[in-house]
Amino acid sequence: MQINISSSLIFQLLAVTASLIAAIVLLSYSSQIKNQRIAIRLLSLMFFSIFLWISLNIIASIEQFEHFFVFIRPEFLVLVLMSFFVPIHYLHINLLINKKLKAYDIFIHFTLTCVILALGVINYSNKSINSLIEPVTVLVYLQMGFYWFIELNITLRILYLKKQKKIKVLKGWFKWVKFYIMILPFIFVPFFIFKISGYSTQDSFLINFMESLGILIISLSLFFRPDFLFDLLPAPIEKKWLKSDINTKIQIENDKYKRLEKQLETYLNKHKPHLGEYFNIEQMAKELGVTSTELHSYFREKEGLSFEDYINQQRIIYSQSIIKKGAISKLTLDILAKKSGFKNRTTFINSFKEFTGYNAIDYISHFLKFPSNK
Repeated sequence: MQINISSSLIFQLLAVTASLIAAIVLLSYSSQIKNQRIAIRLLSLMFFSIFLWISLNIIASIEQFEHFFVFIRPEFLVLVLMSFFVPIHYLHINLLINKKLKAYDIFIHFTLTCVILALGVINYSNKSINSLIEPVTVLVYLQMGFYWFIELNITLRILYLKKQKKIKVLKGWFKWVKFYIMILPFIFVPFFIFKISGYSTQDSFLINFMESLGILIISLSLFFRPDFLFDLLPAPIEKKWLKSDINTKIQIENDKYKRLEKQLETYLNKHKPHLGEYFNIEQMAKELGVTSTELHSYFREKEGLSFEDYINQQRIIYSQSIIKKGAISKLTLDILAKKSGFKNRTTFINSFKEFTGYNAIDYISHFLKFPSNK
């Protein structure tokens, strides 16, 4: 058996390896928070389906392996996996925005996958099945473009609401979404360029090459940009990073809360009182010229947090900025905890796990390898 090794095949093999590693790494991250756990499993499943897609694409191109496929043609199995991975990423975003997934929604988004699978199985021995491959392939690539457009629209709305300061978004997670949307056209646009130009889209070197390159970049981004990996998910408790009513009319906060929010932001950025170990709400209320009752009400209604949780959240965000810049290499964990306003390292580690879903030591180790200056 002789297999021709082309540059396209090399990139396919690299994409297979990178996507499998990404799936395993994501699967290995544990979280006690249900939404986090499900969301990260969805991403892991997405990368695993990509791994199977490219692997089967390679196998399908080798005639000697055709007899291994008993119930479905390899070309249709490839299309099943291609139609599977894009809806998974959309469900990942949908889960983190709406905090739940409905069985009805899941069924709707995988209807095309089920139809392709049924067609491939039912028509396995039908000689005319080859005539179905081309139109089904077009449908799959159209589906990719459709989901890309939906996710682009969601991203633009998030950007707009973020600029209006109506929502708060974790930077790392949002970077991942924007990066994914930027790279995804590499996977489906070349197909349509060939189709419109009148060239054959089957066995196209450029299409396979661009698909593999796009997948390779998406997979490697989790390792070369660790803030994608560690800030992938919104924080576990109800902080309203992404409001669940993003697709409905946003309720405008009253003037009092808006004014207090601006005061609080200026005060924290300028004086950083939360880095003091014994800072309390009475002290903050006095500095801002409001009552502690008003502050309690603000944190509960506007931030969805108690005062103590809000302060610890700000401390964790500060510690993350130190870690991401690589400055942690000059500090011990005890000193980092003190600099961030915590009494000791134990309190810091527990709070870090609670607010990010990750172990502080693992987080630090990752950023020591890939520091970010942003």
